[in-house]
Amino acid sequence: MYVSKLVVKGYRSLADVEINFNPGIDVIVGKNNAGKSNIIRALNSILGERHPSYVRFENRDFYSDGSDSVHEIIIAARLNGSFEAEISSSRRTKVLELDPGFTPSWNKECIEKIADESFSVGYAYKYPSEIVDEIKNSPERWIFLYAKKDEDSANTYGLIYKENGKWYRTTLTKEIRDSLITTAYVPSYRDPEKMLKITEYTWYGKLIKQIYEKGLRDREIEIREIQERHSDKINEIFHEASEELRKRLRRAVFHHKISFKPGPYIKDDEHKSITLFVNDGLDTPYYDKGSGIQSALVIALFAYYCERFHKGSSLLLLEEPENYLHPQGRRALEGELLRFVEERSNGERQVILSTHSPEFLRSDKLGSLIRVHKKPGSTDTELFQIDEEEMDDETKRKFKQIMMQKGVEMFFADGAILVEGGEEHLLPQLFDIFANERRWLDSRDISVVRVDGKKSFKNYTGILDKIGIWWIILTDLDFLYDGLNRSGYLSDPGEIELIREIANEVERYAEEETREMSNPHQKRKEKKMKRMEKLKSVVEEREDVKRLIHRLRENGIFILFKGELEDCLTEQAMQLDDSSKDRRALELALILSKIDDESELSEWFVDVDEFKDLFEAVGGKVVI
Repeated sequence: MYVSKLVVKGYRSLADVEINFNPGIDVIVGKNNAGKSNIIRALNSILGERHPSYVRFENRDFYSDGSDSVHEIIIAARLNGSFEAEISSSRRTKVLELDPGFTPSWNKECIEKIADESFSVGYAYKYPSEIVDEIKNSPERWIFLYAKKDEDSANTYGLIYKENGKWYRTTLTKEIRDSLITTAYVPSYRDPEKMLKITEYTWYGKLIKQIYEKGLRDREIEIREIQERHSDKINEIFHEASEELRKRLRRAVFHHKISFKPGPYIKDDEHKSITLFVNDGLDTPYYDKGSGIQSALVIALFAYYCERFHKGSSLLLLEEPENYLHPQGRRALEGELLRFVEERSNGERQVILSTHSPEFLRSDKLGSLIRVHKKPGSTDTELFQIDEEEMDDETKRKFKQIMMQKGVEMFFADGAILVEGGEEHLLPQLFDIFANERRWLDSRDISVVRVDGKKSFKNYTGILDKIGIWWIILTDLDFLYDGLNRSGYLSDPGEIELIREIANEVERYAEEETREMSNPHQKRKEKKMKRMEKLKSVVEEREDVKRLIHRLRENGIFILFKGELEDCLTEQAMQLDDSSKDRRALELALILSKIDDESELSEWFVDVDEFKDLFEAVGGKVVI
């Protein structure tokens, strides 16, 4: 069983959102204060260790548009998939049959029909084992929480499920809740005492108690003897203090004896005195270690608990797991999370995390990426997700490639400039010079992303459109010949025909110019050069082609009039490391990083006007 959908209304920046989740690892990305943590905390409010009936919301938890705030919070989580759970039959619980017209729309009317028993059409008392069996066979189940901005009113919390076309509602007892799903929550601020607190309600408390009691059955006599000897020695150490206290208290308080002991040694509570130590060269309690170690410990312990003691489904909620970890540590932790969910392939284990780190996107699926965003001046969190069923196999394959490359950082950006080659290194330096400002692109959350060939532009822009990230393409002139005709960027029949005409004209010319060549490799290379040669003359001679290029720029596709990057460079720039185009671009980028005056660019560029046009177009996309 896993969380397949979360509906939140009125909680912090989540005015009215619906989020879809998948089994495995779901990753939430977005800038600071965009609402990532609010999603994680909403899930923890309804599925966390603390029973939702006792969760108290403060005024700041109720959504506000800046002038007024709502008075109600609704949080509902849909649970999908099968699960294994055994539950003993204790006392029966009341199950209400809801109105035949009921649907889980999660508005005020929906909550009224759930909360007010007068809207129900019948009821029955059932044992927890019966309810769990019905939930197992139900095609749709929701756990919900409703809170009002009123200190005197209690939260409304429960479970609804559908069976044989009818909806039922029941109080979600701790017994039933624990059999369905167990949740561990690691917040961005690591508080060791809260994360690994030993109580009867926490998963860590249950883990330690079950391990201890299981071992105690075989070793109790030995442990009691050790405890007694330990107590005797402590008593010897504190004997003088105990006697002095006894004398001071005997007139005021009736007592037989005062003593200091090393622990409670009460059978039901003695496991609470157990403390986890970590020896990393210094053997000290876990809470004295760094936050990175603590986070890894929580994840490892939760995985162990789920494997050995918890029979139901498991949910791990993580805020910024990259905190306090070096890059290799982040990748290792991502691998541990992947192992955690893969140990149970039936969807019984799920990880939902928020992150600023590309390392945690490496194993993510297209439909498991959630991007959150706030418009400038707005208090609302916007959500962007991709429906995998709408994406073709090639786009899915391309997405997996992006996840393994530097281009993954585009998912954390507000905008992306897509390029084919060395422009990846040059544009950041050029834009700094044009703006007279260091890290101009970074300070505006814009990434320069290199795609693997002009035919991939459409895959990238399709993904970026779905997750609300604006884009601009910078490409060579041969995009007119090879790429634009198959990209889907053109819809006007006249323009489509013009591109087809250009492609035919260019191909005829290249074929004629290389007809006499017999070496296939040389012919292929020469043909490419002849195509570019013809394209340049076509652009120079035909006004309709120039107009098309200008119109494409208005739509975010910048085709270089001059041909390709190398046509924009001076002879001196071309003489830089020529072992490869990339190495030349890197060396030139290093030179540009030391230039402050735009006039110095003439030493390296024949003309920078096209790059300045691109800079202005990018600047026009930036929302301050």
